[in-house]
Amino acid sequence: MDQHHYDVIIIGAGPAGCATACKLNTDDMRVCLIDEVDRKSFKVGGALPAKALPLLNTLGIRELSDILRSNEYSSYIANISSWGSEEWNDTDNLTHDKKGGWHVLRHRFDTALRNYTRLRGATLRKNRVMKIHTSPGEINAFQVHFADDSQPISSTWLVDASGRKGFVTKQLGINRIQYGRQMAIIYWIKSPIEDNDHTTRIKSIRNGWFYTSLLPGDTRMLSFQGLPQDIAELTRSPDIFFEMFNQAELLPYPISMSDVVEGPEATLANVSKPEIIAGPGWLSVGDAAIAFDPLTSYGISFALYSGIQAAEAISTSMYYPWMEKDMFTMFCSTINRVFDKKQKARQYHYTCEKRYQDHPYWQQYKPEIYVHEQ
Repeated sequence: MDQHHYDVIIIGAGPAGCATACKLNTDDMRVCLIDEVDRKSFKVGGALPAKALPLLNTLGIRELSDILRSNEYSSYIANISSWGSEEWNDTDNLTHDKKGGWHVLRHRFDTALRNYTRLRGATLRKNRVMKIHTSPGEINAFQVHFADDSQPISSTWLVDASGRKGFVTKQLGINRIQYGRQMAIIYWIKSPIEDNDHTTRIKSIRNGWFYTSLLPGDTRMLSFQGLPQDIAELTRSPDIFFEMFNQAELLPYPISMSDVVEGPEATLANVSKPEIIAGPGWLSVGDAAIAFDPLTSYGISFALYSGIQAAEAISTSMYYPWMEKDMFTMFCSTINRVFDKKQKARQYHYTCEKRYQDHPYWQQYKPEIYVHEQ
């Protein structure tokens, strides 16, 4: 057996890559995940809605306690928002998150899922991919080369689970489409012991919107979504961020730089997707396939869902090669339906905020101005 050849190589070992690997039958195929060194600090995205549990069940994880310690996740009741008015309301109609769920320490969740994936038989290589060569029609159709000049590896199938950067699709020369001009700035703060608000709070203001949630370990995440130039200014001027947050009154207590555990972190928070999400022998999953607006709270759920769908397409194609084209077409249709549904909902919810329609941030969501950039 060629130790440098795998049936499937997955670039990225976050929830999407791990879900793909877990769902593949590692008794019958060799699967390799490639990612860089584990992240030890906080990571954006810690909402795990109740609807994600059946997806974890599909991977063999019955409860979060199967992979996480009790201090690494906590229940949240619901999302509440001040959106379109100053009143706070239940946001079932905004996020469709009717059954609550959990807040997790995202870096711990990702690490636990990687460890579980290894126990299921997948190989994990901690390295940085430098480039990918393709040889269409061959068994070793994809050759992956590493930054440290170690021995390249090859595979029959390739999965892009590299997040928003879409490393594989970029290597294949496929453009990524950007919808909207939204970025986010995130802080993690040490919350006071009396903070027991286990909801996620969302509030729109003139130049964007905030959300905050209490994470395990008495840590609270604060995030503001706005135009890139505003996020750049807030990153340079923390005092302005804290003043804005306190004026928005999301919390019953003020915060300041002295409360910060980590941050600021500035990141893209718009919707984006590659022009093509799958092709002969390769597929995109998770943020590499569709990066969602944080308003949807669908990041981890979609990562798991798309990974499972990708694994099913690959497995069927492996056992029934004549079905490969149909399976990949079905995969693309499934992912594109999710995209269309979420985009319609996103457009609707943003246009529900009518108080600030003269501000450039909110103007981008008018149907006639809706941003669609290469």
